[in-house]
Amino acid sequence: MNTVNPKPPPPPPSDEENPALSDAFKTFRYTVLGVIGFAAASAAIIALTRWG
Repeated sequence: MNTVNPKPPPPPPSDEENPALSDAFKTFRYTVLGVIGFAAASAAIIALTRWG
């Protein structure tokens, strides 16, 4: 076993190449858009039922 000069671990992939980060950003984006869309639809329904 070579304990004097161990091989360093490979460097982590850059952020652009990391599929987990890409998936996390995509999920976050869809979550934010879904919440905003839900809030807009709720506001529209409330406004239409109160003023209609």
